[in-house]
Amino acid sequence: MLEKRVLDLFNILSNESNIILFIDEIHSLVGTGRTLSQNTLDIANIIKPFITSDDIHLVGATTDYEYEDFIQSDPAFSRRFSNIVVNEPTDEALFEILKHTIYEYSKLYNIKVDKNLVNSISISLVGATNTKRRNINNILYNPDLAIGIISKAFGYARLYDKHQITEKEFIKAYKSSDKVVGDLVIHSNHNNKISNVISICKFKKI
Repeated sequence: MLEKRVLDLFNILSNESNIILFIDEIHSLVGTGRTLSQNTLDIANIIKPFITSDDIHLVGATTDYEYEDFIQSDPAFSRRFSNIVVNEPTDEALFEILKHTIYEYSKLYNIKVDKNLVNSISISLVGATNTKRRNINNILYNPDLAIGIISKAFGYARLYDKHQITEKEFIKAYKSSDKVVGDLVIHSNHNNKISNVISICKFKKI
């Protein structure tokens, strides 16, 4: 039974002071498990007594839209949390995140990547994903948007059994994304002035 499993979990957590429970898509707790015919509670209502105490350390993540649509519809649940707004990373921070991500995928898939290509792709994705998002209701924000394109690029390279990834895979991944519009123009970086190059990318709307 769902209610018993949830209660068992939170009873364990209430006795463990060194555990922080992280719930992604926390808005989904509102309404989940509720059965009108049996007059049962949803998970949000089941855990309310627990999250008012200092014994439970809980962090949840959701979007602005889903917070307003789900969590704020239950004031008794929403007031038990302190909101922390996490904005998208700066261009410079995103550039570093994407570089690290490309190297990590390179190790994961055992696919080589040229250092200059890493810089070029990272810079180009910063400019492109920040300026050319598709105007749809379910907008994907950075770094998730750019990382999704990187992941797909390595997927293409692995699919075709390539030992080294090229810009062609990144361009193909960008084109196949339904979250962005236009083409990905690879910007070659011949200096280390990252902020200047990113500004050029955004100005040209790459």
